[in-house]
Amino acid sequence: MPINQQAKILIRRDNLFRLFFAASGRINRRLYITAYLMLLLSFGVFYLSSSYLYPALATLMFLLLVSIAAVSDFILTTKRLKDIGMFSKMAILKVILNFTGIGIAITILLSLIPGRKYSNRYGTPPFRINVPLKSFFHSAFTFRTRVHRFMFIQYNTLLLLIIATLSLPLVALVYFGIVPLDININLSNLSTMSIAFIAYACVLLLVYLYSFVCLLKNRVNDIGLRRGTTFKLIVVALSLVTLDIIHTIGITNFFLTVVASLVSAIFLASFIYIIFAPSERFINHYGRRSCELVAPAVVVAKPEKVKRTSKKRLHHNHNHNHNQQQHAQA
Repeated sequence: MPINQQAKILIRRDNLFRLFFAASGRINRRLYITAYLMLLLSFGVFYLSSSYLYPALATLMFLLLVSIAAVSDFILTTKRLKDIGMFSKMAILKVILNFTGIGIAITILLSLIPGRKYSNRYGTPPFRINVPLKSFFHSAFTFRTRVHRFMFIQYNTLLLLIIATLSLPLVALVYFGIVPLDININLSNLSTMSIAFIAYACVLLLVYLYSFVCLLKNRVNDIGLRRGTTFKLIVVALSLVTLDIIHTIGITNFFLTVVASLVSAIFLASFIYIIFAPSERFINHYGRRSCELVAPAVVVAKPEKVKRTSKKRLHHNHNHNHNQQQHAQA
């Protein structure tokens, strides 16, 4: 089957199940990193909401997530080793080493090693993620576009890197002792540097929250949910923060425990769905659906090695052929 036809079938099916649970095929570095970021984000959402779930339910969900992550880790490592051209059964060793911490270093190493550009015994070169960086600012600061799953993960990662880079002056001020960490709330006792420190930190926080809400809204647009879904998700998140504040103060009773457990379950299920939900297949109010994966531009076979012949050998062969011709004529 031609590579372009394979790409159309894969994009039409839009099956994320094959990425995490099918060992056939190859994946490149960018898709490998993005898949791991999706798993890490799932664990992060679970960590934020697990404090208020019932202990038995939280333990069951944690074991379920760990099992899914272990299987997905084995499958992703297998595909990545196939793309590099190494022995794919080494993925079992990597899963075992995850419990010792060495697996993290192996994951980083596999994220850096480039794959084979040509077809090998495991198949053709893998599909590329369609995440154009030129549309990052349009997706992170506007509400009227569409962002598919891989764009949502990679744009959030890029946003965190930008905010972390812009936060380096704050870290330097604290590290060199120019601004102490125990800043007083009383504005009359604050220095000009401390006020600028707080203002800059608040601006960075507001920019990050606004950009995250924009990406969340655009992801909801891509899924095709109702317009009020983003607002409901924000209300659920704020409710979770409010319940956390109430729990910190020390106000606890049976009713608040039940409400907190329900809100946590809704928060966890909603964000897990947003991370992994497929895009709406049709054109909606916010534009066309963008392809998540695209086929490689050109797939060529690996060139065969040409055996080079030395000049001395060529001269010897020429003389040998000339002598044979003279002997035949005689």
